[in-house]
Amino acid sequence: MSGDSLKGHNKQTFSTKDQDNDGHSRADCAELYKRGVCFYGKTAERVLNILATGRYRSLLPSEKKIQDCSDLHRKHDGSGVYKIYPSGGAGFKAYCDMKTDGGGWTVFQHRQDGRVDFYKGWEDYVNGFGNLKTEFWLGNDKLYKLTSNGHYELRVDLEDFNGDRAYAKYSNFYIGDRSTNYKLTVKGYSGTAGDSLKHHNNRAFSTKDKDNDSSKTADCADKYKGAWWYGTCHDANLNGLYLGNKKDNKGMRWAHWKASQSMKTTTMMIRRV
Repeated sequence: MSGDSLKGHNKQTFSTKDQDNDGHSRADCAELYKRGVCFYGKTAERVLNILATGRYRSLLPSEKKIQDCSDLHRKHDGSGVYKIYPSGGAGFKAYCDMKTDGGGWTVFQHRQDGRVDFYKGWEDYVNGFGNLKTEFWLGNDKLYKLTSNGHYELRVDLEDFNGDRAYAKYSNFYIGDRSTNYKLTVKGYSGTAGDSLKHHNNRAFSTKDKDNDSSKTADCADKYKGAWWYGTCHDANLNGLYLGNKKDNKGMRWAHWKASQSMKTTTMMIRRV
């Protein structure tokens, strides 16, 4: 007798690798188990236990909710989308990088091909946009919730169109709340890319429809087609236009590494320390 392994899937919605409709509190089931498609649900404890191996046991729904990606097991848990709960409540999904520099990183920005438009307005950047598996901005509200519940470090990974790579790491990273216009605090640089965030420390966030920069002569977000912690105006513009292999200050620029050269890929991520 095979037993009733579909009982836990009764009344569940259908999920695939690119459409997560499960009721799981900590995982994208279709992506996690890579078994195709199924009617996943948080009540399907029996099925999850059958499928789970030692690598995935920490992701069972009966386990403790995680604050961020740094709570995942650095050796057993793989990179992917997880549900995190930085300040209680309903939580939200985030991409966890478990390979780079020891793993445990919560990614809040990633760009790779220009398919997602980053020249967006204030509320888009407050709430976040894009696809967590490709290109996205996690959201300034989520960044505040994360960084207000612990001490975080920042890592920025860059790659140009020649395949050259560099990184910048900061030992202290914090984003203020909405009342501060998501003011940036970033200190303690190390790495190979140069410190292009020094100019942006203690700056408020600006978008094309909300000018919070300190320039008296320009609306930086409008002039450089991005959204950032602009001063007068920028040494980094990683939410600028995806221009391909071009040199233009409107592009995804990191001035202390490649001057006005626009990047091919960028990743910004934080880890609780």
